[in-house]
Amino acid sequence: MLHVFRHSQGMHEQLHLEPYAVHTTFQYAGTEGKRNRLREAMLFVDQPSYYDSPGGFISFKPNIPKRLLLDGAHTVESHFALVNYQIHVMLKDLPEEEFGPHIDFREYSFLENPSLPKQVKESLLEVQLCDDHNTGCSAANETSEHRPLLLPKNSTDQELLHVFSSYKNVKIIQFSSMVDAFRGFSDAAVEKKFRNRVKRYVGLWCCVQFREIGHIYYDMYWDEKSGWKPHPPETREEDHPPLS
Repeated sequence: MLHVFRHSQGMHEQLHLEPYAVHTTFQYAGTEGKRNRLREAMLFVDQPSYYDSPGGFISFKPNIPKRLLLDGAHTVESHFALVNYQIHVMLKDLPEEEFGPHIDFREYSFLENPSLPKQVKESLLEVQLCDDHNTGCSAANETSEHRPLLLPKNSTDQELLHVFSSYKNVKIIQFSSMVDAFRGFSDAAVEKKFRNRVKRYVGLWCCVQFREIGHIYYDMYWDEKSGWKPHPPETREEDHPPLS
């Protein structure tokens, strides 16, 4: 039997074994989290429409500094430093009136899944971020099979809509990086709804010993809070994802 947690560690590959059954282990995202782990392992059977969304897909590979992975002792602080650098989202159903449009996502191994249609995989636009003060850094540049689209960093939603309106038929837009790719929304009301949504996408880490409430919530906007530290909630009233 293969526990999906162990599958993520590649233990069966290290031992040169072929699993004959799969069991999902406990994690903090309920059924959705277990389903996502199965998808990551490419063991979940989805409908063909899952692999060919009408809106296409945005892809990028995060660049994680080696110091966050290898340097120093593994502590609560070092764990949060690593996760905060690459903090990712989880799927939740929230009303659009208050939280803006639904944000769909796929597992990290999605583009490697054999079920991904050939016509989707080959419909690819590579995007390279650049500094707009550099010569040639303009989304107006022509792209080709061997030349990515150059996109100025810190673009607004309206600027991105203008640029990518010419590529509506492309299935996969692959960014070289997402660091400094997006400056924000032009409409303050849209920005507020978006922030309200993604604040609720984070999970929690467990557990600090000898505390009645031992878990610590990840914070999507930790970098906006001076002196932020990974501490568990002090009271039951504070026991919820950060909403401010």
